[in-house]
Amino acid sequence: WQSPVAVRVRGMLANEDPRQSALASVQVQATLGSGAHTAAPAGLASDRADRHNLNPDNGPRLSASATLQPWQLQPLHALRAHLQRLDLAAFWPQLPTTLLSGDIEAQPPEPTAPASNEAAPGTQATPAGRWAVQLALTNAAAGPLDKNHLPLGRLRLQAQANAQRLDVQQLQLQVGQGSLQGQGHWVLGHTTAQAQLTLSALPLHELHTGLSPRLASGRVTLRPSTRSADPAAQTTHWALDVSTVPAPKVAAPPAGSPALLGIESLNADGEWNGQQ
Repeated sequence: WQSPVAVRVRGMLANEDPRQSALASVQVQATLGSGAHTAAPAGLASDRADRHNLNPDNGPRLSASATLQPWQLQPLHALRAHLQRLDLAAFWPQLPTTLLSGDIEAQPPEPTAPASNEAAPGTQATPAGRWAVQLALTNAAAGPLDKNHLPLGRLRLQAQANAQRLDVQQLQLQVGQGSLQGQGHWVLGHTTAQAQLTLSALPLHELHTGLSPRLASGRVTLRPSTRSADPAAQTTHWALDVSTVPAPKVAAPPAGSPALLGIESLNADGEWNGQQ
């Protein structure tokens, strides 16, 4: 197995006074597959030919840019990445085959001055606020998991996160003509979470070929439990309420094929405390 990779890094550093702030702009471009191993022509005068080799119109590409502030409490700022027909299996054969295209953006919070010049013993000062993360990706090679593919055809995510908490404002997954949408939040170190996921005509047979062709719709909910008498107890109540209908216009499996697992409904609820 071999996957040639060509990488280009460009940067710019602007610093008027190192005691104040420094701004460094770094751009990275990586190309996999045919053309990636082509030697870059020498000299800046051949930049046009170099661009052609590193950016084939139809080839896989990963371009990223970031702004660094090395003297700030939060050195990384304004991280952006653009994917074009990226195959995860090109990085590691055990990963699913994909053709991912789209954009990823991560915007950290504005750094704030610490309350004192020294952090408390055993602790490390961290900037207040949370990262804002946005993903908008498509997958032109969507397929069942058991065929070493990702079923996802489209992914959209808007979230905020830091070292203590994750808040998902919007999650949209498209599988075939069906979708899963939701939002929720989770606090690190806690076994309580709150979320609501809605399934709309999700094709189960496009998740795994061992499932019969049915479309699933319903809800999955998570919320802190109110049943415990101990207010300090961290328990999450979960509930699953999903029903399915036969998927139209799906060809019958060939004669002699293994029996498919048919799921007509899923209804369950319970509590989770990190152990059971």
